[in-house]
Amino acid sequence: MTGNLASILQWLYPATVPLRDWTVADTGDGNGPRIAAWNVAGVPQPTEASVAAREADWLAAVAADAPNLRSAAVLGDRDKLLMAVVMALPAAVVNAAPPRAQAILQAARQRIQDAMNAG
Repeated sequence: MTGNLASILQWLYPATVPLRDWTVADTGDGNGPRIAAWNVAGVPQPTEASVAAREADWLAAVAADAPNLRSAAVLGDRDKLLMAVVMALPAAVVNAAPPRAQAILQAARQRIQDAMNAG
């Protein structure tokens, strides 16, 4: 499978959040990355072949958006990663944090959830 699997999935399913909705992993078996988990409600898991078939379209979209890529990549990916990490934290981890950190994490989770519900 293409080494661009995660990027193509994000392009195909822009409303999803990596690590929450899907996970890509490379098991080291020489076959490259694979979809390790798919938790997108109402959307069947795509096959690696169907994603790979869209790689040329993804590359064309990336090339067409090249002038905007730098700022979008820096802000967009960082924000999506932060959202995924905050939403993936188990309740036990949040509850074990100091009270101020708990309040910050809970507020961040609520803002993320509100934004997902609104979008």
